[in-house]
Amino acid sequence: QLCVFDKAIMSGLNRRVKLNVGGQIFETTVGTLCRVPNTRLSRLVDNIDRLNDGSEIFIDHDPKYFPMVLNFLRDGRIPLPDNITEIDQLRWEAQYFELSALTDFIESEEQRGPPFFRGDKVIWRDQNFQRALSKAGWHFDGSTGESVKPLCFMPRSDETRTCGICGVSTDSFDRNYRTIFELPRNATFAIGEVRKVYRDSCCVDVTFAMFNYLYHIPAKMLQLVGNFYTSIEE
Repeated sequence: QLCVFDKAIMSGLNRRVKLNVGGQIFETTVGTLCRVPNTRLSRLVDNIDRLNDGSEIFIDHDPKYFPMVLNFLRDGRIPLPDNITEIDQLRWEAQYFELSALTDFIESEEQRGPPFFRGDKVIWRDQNFQRALSKAGWHFDGSTGESVKPLCFMPRSDETRTCGICGVSTDSFDRNYRTIFELPRNATFAIGEVRKVYRDSCCVDVTFAMFNYLYHIPAKMLQLVGNFYTSIEE
């Protein structure tokens, strides 16, 4: 059982806080704001006892990337944006809120991205392929032209198909080739191995775990395996 002092501490950490960031309201807890010490957000808690219940703390700042900052404080990691401009903006947010842990995380994650080399161990950035492809600009509503589609987006057929990213065609592969939509569901959590790299690492051929098929994948959908990762093989 928690002693009275411990209960008081837990009660304080669970206290809900409303933040008005540039006119947009966010709700979190004292514990989340204090999870990383010595930041602009952790210092907001110093005077929280002076606030009435329901009062807001106003932060005169653009709220666009603030949800990512909060999610990093909650979980210790977040999926990075897909383009360099937004990653740079998130890095600036980390500097603004004096959140060096987020800066370190961004740098670590960037080092795990392309370019890849033959033999690299990789995992999916997002196990939901439809969402991952849509985020990369390849949509399922017919608006994506054939000339820009990645090869993994196209169903297999007797007709020769060409990757809109790297230019490789399906006649370059043997019968071992599959599209990512033929990938077994449990393979989405498996570690893959890069077998071949195309052009400037825009696309790679990958095999996954105990599955012997070859998949031709846009490199930006993958990342290097980190020390934290446990695959279905283990």
